[in-house]
Amino acid sequence: MSSGRGDQRMGPDRFRAARAIHRRVADEDAQRGTLSVFVAIVFTGLVLVIGLVVDSGGRLDAGVNADEYANEAARAGVQRINTADAIAGTSIQVNCNRTTGAPAAVKVYLAQVGMAASKIVCTATTVEVTVRTSYRTKVLSIVGIDSFPITVSGTATLVTGQQQPNTEQP
Repeated sequence: MSSGRGDQRMGPDRFRAARAIHRRVADEDAQRGTLSVFVAIVFTGLVLVIGLVVDSGGRLDAGVNADEYANEAARAGVQRINTADAIAGTSIQVNCNRTTGAPAAVKVYLAQVGMAASKIVCTATTVEVTVRTSYRTKVLSIVGIDSFPITVSGTATLVTGQQQPNTEQP
């Protein structure tokens, strides 16, 4: 015959302790890895924010440079005046001939800086140049944003000390 105490240890109390230990271990396992997920989410968000800052700044800088090149190209074009008319004293106007005038000067200038004009508008007193380029992203290419398009225009106006040549000789 066995005593009541020995049977009691082997009974429900023993299983209750094992269940309590199992619950503690299971709860710790439920929390295991949550810090890693949190760090991964925060790190991804931080990389995206840094990417936006870096690539937005780069895009802004590329846009400023393209704007400067478009304005300089327009200035180069407006300097090509119709010399025959200016020497004859009939008028001072921009030479809009595509091969020898302002459009040719614009194309030469932009080729020197590695760009091309998408549109050139030439009148007797103004030259307008539109340049299209793009900024290749440094960080955002990780998430599939490879470039930002840039379109800028520059205008130059012909200004002379007088609008009509002085035909009077001293």
